[in-house]
Amino acid sequence: MVLSRSRWAAAVTAGVALAVTGWGSARADTTDSLPPMTHFQMGGDVYGPVDDCRISDTAVTCTSTWADPYQADTYDGSFTGTLAGVVMTGVSTTHQTGHDAKDPACRWETETSAPITYTFSLDGTVTNRQEPGEWRMTHSGSCSGTESGTSSAGEGSPVRWTKIE
Repeated sequence: MVLSRSRWAAAVTAGVALAVTGWGSARADTTDSLPPMTHFQMGGDVYGPVDDCRISDTAVTCTSTWADPYQADTYDGSFTGTLAGVVMTGVSTTHQTGHDAKDPACRWETETSAPITYTFSLDGTVTNRQEPGEWRMTHSGSCSGTESGTSSAGEGSPVRWTKIE
């Protein structure tokens, strides 16, 4: 389903946040460190992106891809932050493109940025909490204009994480 232009601005604060954060609530873990690794992935189910992450010392960088993005034509994202024990904190950004459901010639492009904290569990799951962030949407084609705002905070239910190396 693709949202019409009139409904997209409201959905961006919820829908894009859901793309980044998932559904549900975070859970705590009493373990204080992850196994040694330099490469891991998070996500990969039909409800969200796959985050491919690299670790160098405590610095973490991730790239996000989503084969069938929620209410968008394309999706890519990134994360930059640090890892301490089982907690990874930093900033998540996304870039999406799409079109109006009622007017395919009306194109939109959205950029988001928000602080986010991931909490890993040794059972192979990770949850997150996204803090309020910024979004900006630009329309082109048969429509024009720019919208921007602040996204809501949200918590994500567990998704899988996998050590690659």
